[in-house]
Amino acid sequence: MANTNISRYGEINQKKVTRLLSVHLSADTITAAGGALAVGANNFFVATLPEKSVLVDAYVVTDTPSNAATSAVIKVGTAEGGAQIMADVDAKAAAGVSGELVAKLKTDTGMPIYAAVTYTGATTNFGDFTIVIRYDEYTKKSGEYTRIGLN
Repeated sequence: MANTNISRYGEINQKKVTRLLSVHLSADTITAAGGALAVGANNFFVATLPEKSVLVDAYVVTDTPSNAATSAVIKVGTAEGGAQIMADVDAKAAAGVSGELVAKLKTDTGMPIYAAVTYTGATTNFGDFTIVIRYDEYTKKSGEYTRIGLN
């Protein structure tokens, strides 16, 4: 059987699952969740990604840029204030998509995700942003559920 197609054997042909974690940040959504945006550093715990996953992409969708007098920066990390997932993104730039994954990361037993938004200078509009993180659950089969920790 020199031409046997092993990709159709057993569970090898099961689809693996790609997931998106989408986090909306704005003064309204953060305040409604019990937090508050302010000039200076703002750090938020977002979620814990599931075990045995690989982060494959990260970016920010800006719907309304901030009007901070000096700067407004968004970064995403595995620790509060960190940038291990996505380095500084200019939140004062025009609306659109910006930022990129620093490096592919394996979650092992799970991975905490933190968003940091830092405003320098006075602001009357904190902006309206969505952070998107795409990850692959390489041990999941099509149809299986996943669990994201929120505390």
